[in-house]
Amino acid sequence: MGRVMKLGLGLYRHMLTEDGLRFARQAGATHVVVHLVDYFHRADEMSGRGNQPVGGDGGWGVAGQSCWDMEELRRIKCMIEDAGLVWEAIENFDPMDWHDVLLDGPRKEEQLEHLKVLIERVGEVGVPIIGYNFSIAGVCGRCSGAFARGGAMSVGMDGVNDSPMPRGMAWNMVYDESAGAGVVSSATVDELWKRFQDFLNACLPVAEAAGVRLALHPDDPPMPMMRKQPRLVYQPNLYQRVIDMNASESNQLEFCVGTIAEMPGADVYDAIDRYSQQHRIGYVHLRNVHGQVPNYRETFIDDGDVDVKRVLEILHANKFDGVVIPDHTPLMACDAPWHAGMAYAMGYLKSKLDDMEKTSHAIASKEQGRWALREAVTRDADGGGVVGSVAGDVTGVVVEERKVSDVFIRCALTESQHARIRDALPGCAVHVGAANAVTDTDAQQMLAKSQVAFGQVPCEWLSRAEQLAWVQLDSVGFDPYLGLDRAGLPRTLAITNLQGLFAQPVAETAIAGVMALYRGIDDLVICKESQVWDRSAIRSSLRCLHGTRVLLVGYGSIGQALHEKFSALGCDVVTYARTNPEAQIHTVDALDEALLHAEVVCLSLPQTRETVGLFDGKRLASMKKTSVLVNVGRAGVVDESALIEAMTRRQLAGVVLDVTSQEPLPAAHALWSMSNAILTQHTGGGMATEQDDKVTIFLNNMARYQRGQPLQHVIDLERGY
Repeated sequence: MGRVMKLGLGLYRHMLTEDGLRFARQAGATHVVVHLVDYFHRADEMSGRGNQPVGGDGGWGVAGQSCWDMEELRRIKCMIEDAGLVWEAIENFDPMDWHDVLLDGPRKEEQLEHLKVLIERVGEVGVPIIGYNFSIAGVCGRCSGAFARGGAMSVGMDGVNDSPMPRGMAWNMVYDESAGAGVVSSATVDELWKRFQDFLNACLPVAEAAGVRLALHPDDPPMPMMRKQPRLVYQPNLYQRVIDMNASESNQLEFCVGTIAEMPGADVYDAIDRYSQQHRIGYVHLRNVHGQVPNYRETFIDDGDVDVKRVLEILHANKFDGVVIPDHTPLMACDAPWHAGMAYAMGYLKSKLDDMEKTSHAIASKEQGRWALREAVTRDADGGGVVGSVAGDVTGVVVEERKVSDVFIRCALTESQHARIRDALPGCAVHVGAANAVTDTDAQQMLAKSQVAFGQVPCEWLSRAEQLAWVQLDSVGFDPYLGLDRAGLPRTLAITNLQGLFAQPVAETAIAGVMALYRGIDDLVICKESQVWDRSAIRSSLRCLHGTRVLLVGYGSIGQALHEKFSALGCDVVTYARTNPEAQIHTVDALDEALLHAEVVCLSLPQTRETVGLFDGKRLASMKKTSVLVNVGRAGVVDESALIEAMTRRQLAGVVLDVTSQEPLPAAHALWSMSNAILTQHTGGGMATEQDDKVTIFLNNMARYQRGQPLQHVIDLERGY
C-alpha cells in the first residue's frame, strides 16, 4: 500500500543542480516543486541566495530571468528523474510574463495568450500542477530577524506596509526598470476579482486540455490591503469563492497552512478539513508560525501555533494523496543554514508521514481480516453451521470507531437541510424536534435514544438522555448551559459550538455601527425619512476613525477579526483577554487603565461567571465621554441599567448593541428612544448561508466523531467557552 501523502521539497531555480536534487532525495523527498522564477536576480539586499526572498520597498529583484521553453523544461525533468524524483509542480509565473494580467494593462490579452502556451508546454512535459499567486503586490511587507528558537534567523511581519508600489513593479518584482517616477494606481476589490475571473476564463480550458491543474496560493501576508492594493484570498472563506467561480477540476488550491494560520480569526483545522473534503487541494505548503497578521513570526516546524500532526491527520482522513512540502524554515547556525533548516523540517514531516503509513497498513490489514471473517461466518451460515460471535480483534489493531444509530435535531432548519443531514448519515435515524418547544415529551423521548444532538437542548433534558455523548450547538454562546449540573449527567458529555463561524459578519456589523455613529449615518437616515436637509449641522459633528484608539475586550475569533478590520482602517488597536497569550493585556487592572484612553471599546466576551457584569457603572463612568461602546458578545457582560444611566447622562458618545438583556426588546424600553444608540437586534452573525454553514460544520464534526477523531470547537464546561 502506498503512502497516503507524498513528501516533497521546493527548490529555487539556482538549486536545480545535481547536488540540489541529491539533497532533496537524501532529505526524504520523493517529489519536487520547482521555482523557475529567479527571485534573487540583482536583489542586492538579500543575504545569500539560499534564504527565501524578503525585499524592501524596491521588491525582491528584477523579473524576466525564467525560461519555459520546451528544451529547458525537458532538460530539468530529465535531471529530476535521474535523481530518482518526481516533478510534481512548477511554482509561480514570472511577473514579466503576466504583469499586465495582474495590472489590467495594455498587454493583458497578449500575455494571456502567452500564459496559455506556457500551460500547454507544462502539460506536454508531464508536470501536473502550476502553483500561482494572483496578487498585484505579491509577497511583501515582511521583515527578517533572529525570531525562531535559539535565535535562528527567520521572517515575520511587524505592521502593515502601506507604501504604494512604484511604476514598473508587479508581484513585488521589477518588470520595467525604465518605467520612470510615479506609483501604480490602486485597484478596487471588484476590479481585482474581475481580473482574476478573466485569467480563469482564459486559462482553465487550456489547463484542462493539457492535463494541468492551476493551484492558487493565498495572499501572503494575508492582509486585505498591501501597498495600497487589494488582496484576493486573505481569509479562508475566500478560497470557497475561488472554487465557486469555476467548477473545473483544474481550478485548485495551493494550500498554504502557514498563511492560513496567519489569518486573524481563522480556524486552520476547519479550513483544511473543508477544502480537503472537496478534493480541490493541488499540493500543500506546511510551515509553522507564532501570531497572526499584522504581527507574526515564522518558526521551526515543531514550534509554533499549528499542530502539524493534527493537520496531517485531517488531510489523511479526507484521503488527500498529494504532495506536502515545507515551504519555509528558519536558518540554522552552520555553514549550510538553509539546508540544515530544511533537513530538520523534512525529517520531522517524514517521521509523521511514516507513522501514518504504518497505521494505514495496519488498518488495511484489519479491514482485510474483518472481511475474511465475515466471509467465513457467511459461508458457515449458508452451510447450516452455527454463527457465533467473535471476541477480540482479528489483527490485534484497535480502531476506535464510534457508532451512531440515532441523531436528534432541535434547531430551525428547512426540510432540504434536514434531507441533507439524512443523506449524509445513511443507516442513521434522524429525529427532528420543534426548535423552541421546552415541554415536548415526544422530543425528549427522541433525545433519550440518541447518541448525538444538533441544536439547543434544554439543560433539564440532558440528565435523562442516558445515551447522549455529544451535543453540537447551533450557536457560539454557551449561556444556557452555565448552570449545568455535570454531576447529574449519566456520563461525560462533549458539547461543541460554532466557534469562528460568525467572526467575520459580527466584526463587519460592529464596524458598520461605529462608522454609522462616526460619520452620522444614523442621523442622515432620519433626515431622509423626514425629508430634512441638515448638511451643515451634521457635517461639523462628523469624526474620522483613522488614528483612533480602539480597545478590543475579548480576543477570540471575533476579537481577532475586529483587530484585522480596525487595523486596516488605520486605528491604534489594543487587545485584552484573560487567557489568550496573543492579546496585549491580560489583567483587570490593565483593562481599567486602557479604558481611560480608548475612543472605541468593543466587547466580544463570552458570558461566564467571571464576565457577568464586568462593565458595571464604575467602569462605564471611567470611559471617555467621547467614546463609543460596542457589545457584540453577550448581553450579561454589561450592566444594562448602568449603561442606560450613563447614556442618559451623556457619559458616552454612543453605543452599538447587537445583544440586549431582553430579546425582543420591550416596546417601552429606554434604549429605543436613545438617538445615540444603534441596535442591531442580534443580527450581527447573520448571512444568507448561515443555516447551510451550520449544517456543514455539524456534518464535518459528525464525520470526525464517527472516525474516532477529536471533535472541533469543544467547550470547556468549567470555563464556559
